[in-house]
Amino acid sequence: MFSICVRPDGQRIAAANKDGIVYVWSAQSDDEEPVPMNKIRAHNGFIPKICWSPDCSTVSTCAEDGTIKLWDGDMNSVTKTLTGHQRWVWDCGFSGDSQFLFSASSDQSVRLWSMQTAEVVRMFGGHTKAVTAIAVAD
Repeated sequence: MFSICVRPDGQRIAAANKDGIVYVWSAQSDDEEPVPMNKIRAHNGFIPKICWSPDCSTVSTCAEDGTIKLWDGDMNSVTKTLTGHQRWVWDCGFSGDSQFLFSASSDQSVRLWSMQTAEVVRMFGGHTKAVTAIAVAD
């Protein structure tokens, strides 16, 4: 596993790996261990980051293919695919109000996406190397 996240309400755990697979577990059970719920082929290759939105309504996965997929909060289906980065997308993070998503890429850019329109609102360039991590604080 390369990226692991816990849904903000604590009810789910998700993990993504280098083969494009996401595993989802229910963390709300009387058992000591989380209960496996789903195994999903999310991308065709490496997934460096998976994260839930603060309002638990959306999950994002970013991948080596330059795309970001947005999933419903239970990871049952893809609701949107964000395209625009020209290389790997290494990291992503939601704004505190879940209305925006930041993404960091090997194409030397950070993009700010509107979750309402799935369009880039702003692109932050000027980096001379790959942007591999971001931190979002509201």
